[in-house]
Amino acid sequence: MDLKVRFIGRFCYVTEGVTSSNGTKTCRRLTTIAPQMDPQHRRGIAKHHPTLIIPHPLVDSGSSPPDLTFFSSDADVAKVTEYFIWNLDGCSLTVEGIVGSGFQFNDAQIAQFADLVGTPPTLNPQVFADPAKSAANTIVMVNSGSFMGVSFPDPLGGRGPRDYDYGPQSGPFGGSVHSLCDAVEAVLRVSDEDRAIFNIKPFGNDGLRSVRLKRSTEAAIISVADTCGNATEQRVDREFIAYYDLLDAPPEDSERRVPHLRPPARNDRSSTVDCTLQVVLTPGP
Repeated sequence: MDLKVRFIGRFCYVTEGVTSSNGTKTCRRLTTIAPQMDPQHRRGIAKHHPTLIIPHPLVDSGSSPPDLTFFSSDADVAKVTEYFIWNLDGCSLTVEGIVGSGFQFNDAQIAQFADLVGTPPTLNPQVFADPAKSAANTIVMVNSGSFMGVSFPDPLGGRGPRDYDYGPQSGPFGGSVHSLCDAVEAVLRVSDEDRAIFNIKPFGNDGLRSVRLKRSTEAAIISVADTCGNATEQRVDREFIAYYDLLDAPPEDSERRVPHLRPPARNDRSSTVDCTLQVVLTPGP
């Protein structure tokens, strides 16, 4: 069974032990981190809510009860699906039942921290040693799979991925153009005998909630989201500076390069940035 996990919103993908062969990148371990994005910690950004979202029919009995449920807004009532939501604020999320070792990935359309800081970046060791005292809000750890950047049709008529320049908040960098995706899809393989179990554990706490998926012969799709409800009319992704807080030696805010949306093509009305741009961090030595 293939389990497709769609990461939507603000996430940093930390790759370790990267090797390349015949154009395919593999890393020994990949960790997904939702940075702390809360106006109490940093002015000028909106509160983000990392969540685990799973369609109700996929959830097995015995799972920890969800924090929230909602129904899709599909106009076809027969297709409306109920979704369960678990809050991931201040939690680590691990997945059991995944077979294989290592991650294959395509990061061509995800922002690269190495491009933004000019040197191989280093993750703040507090993120793993004591995440509650770091700039991490959620940490997702999966031992094996594959992932790649994806883009969705823009409701305003744009066609992703969209083009960005990297530059300081006050003005465009004017450098090379980067096409950046909206989300990342990770494909995880679950053995025929096992089932996927999502374990949610608060930072520094012994409490544990587990969500068990039903066995299925069809691919299951779930979401891990870190978004906010404040859409703003701007072409500069100023919230992006919060990613730098995850680094061991982050630059000053004025020196942090962020994506600037390039002028849209004719008849393309997707003129504002949204809450989805993400980043890959391959730690330096």
